[in-house]
Amino acid sequence: GDVEGAIAAYEELAVLQPSCKEAWLNLGLCHSEEGDCYAAMQAYNRALDVDKDWGDAHYNKGLLFEDMCSPEEAVTCYRVATNCPSSCEQQGRYWSSCGLVLNDLGRNEEALHSYDEAIKATPLSLDAWVNRGQVLSEMGRYDEAIQSYKKALDLCNDADPGIWYNMALTYALLDDVSLAETSFSKAVGLDRLEVMAIIHNFRPGGPALEERRAEEREYLRERVALLADSAEESRWNDITRLVARLRGFEADPDWMLQRLLDSSAHGGETAYGTTWLEGWVSLTRGAGLSAADTGRASMAVFGSSLGWQCFLGHMDLGYSACVGYELLASQVSASEAVAREFGLDALEFRCQDALEADIGDLGLLWLNTYAWPSDVKEKLCSKILSEAPMGAMIVSYQPLPLLELDRFQQVLELQATSQLETSWDPELEGHIYKVAKRRLH
Repeated sequence: GDVEGAIAAYEELAVLQPSCKEAWLNLGLCHSEEGDCYAAMQAYNRALDVDKDWGDAHYNKGLLFEDMCSPEEAVTCYRVATNCPSSCEQQGRYWSSCGLVLNDLGRNEEALHSYDEAIKATPLSLDAWVNRGQVLSEMGRYDEAIQSYKKALDLCNDADPGIWYNMALTYALLDDVSLAETSFSKAVGLDRLEVMAIIHNFRPGGPALEERRAEEREYLRERVALLADSAEESRWNDITRLVARLRGFEADPDWMLQRLLDSSAHGGETAYGTTWLEGWVSLTRGAGLSAADTGRASMAVFGSSLGWQCFLGHMDLGYSACVGYELLASQVSASEAVAREFGLDALEFRCQDALEADIGDLGLLWLNTYAWPSDVKEKLCSKILSEAPMGAMIVSYQPLPLLELDRFQQVLELQATSQLETSWDPELEGHIYKVAKRRLH
């Protein structure tokens, strides 16, 4: 709609009727939609000047604080909202929002309490039961999590593939492979594309994921057409076949199930996501990442999963040797199968902790740092500064802690950042570093 026109109308109404709290709240909502957090906060505060016990105003302040990456302030606002006179439906919404933020903060006991309060207010809330199941699973209370998911399934007539997927993962964490397989089969039977979207952390959902995969195929088709009769045509034909093969794995229910069962051995904490090929190209072109640029023949990938960056590092960046390190044996097996199929004998995949890898002769180290704990990233940086050769290039999906301690003779110098579209974040920034000599002051 016409947000600017709405802002003008609500501003006029607020001037004419400054005690109209609805005008101030709606003005804040419009400013929030426009991304003007300061103006939105001012409007919400004016609404609260009129009615300090208005739950919806406190609630929308909480949402705004979330947008401003201030979760503690958001929790405070949601808790104030729960103490305001409001309907059961509003109470359920306030408590559920509070629980989500607390869960993100790792305060699971408080999150569980919030979901319990949400369910007291709105016992037929599907989301509250699902969120309760998720936090119970994170707490290791798997049997209770299953009961919450079963209640959620009762509310949706067993028709939600996401809940069945959560059930499958929870049964796997309980080492009940049979019920895990049955639940997973239910999820895929209801909506395979939606299960794929869940695994990819692709929030727009299954149909949008299929559209995005089609866009990638079209991008490759056009690129090959542009390179017709050139020296590059054969290579990009091979890359197109590779991408089709790997995307085929991602759509295969057997692969999805094996990955789920495998990840349960690691507490279900092994996230999956994919980088669209267009993002790979935009990040790697002119960034000094190729074997010709680094002057070295070896590359390694930490968290290699299906081996995407290993294959592309060899086929696109020219590294004759590449080693992928991955914790999940099912992913290593899949990567090895693709390497055999394409005759890529120089690529190696190891089911091994990446912190034990040999990185002494690398030209490029690719870090799939999405969802890695901060302490692991610090250990990784210490390893790089201690062991990586001078001039090696590092790609990370998140900023790395730039350790500049006296015990290191090297530092990580940020060379560039580039937008890198991934399944979990369409506006992710890729960070490119170079191992350099520490300057003495």
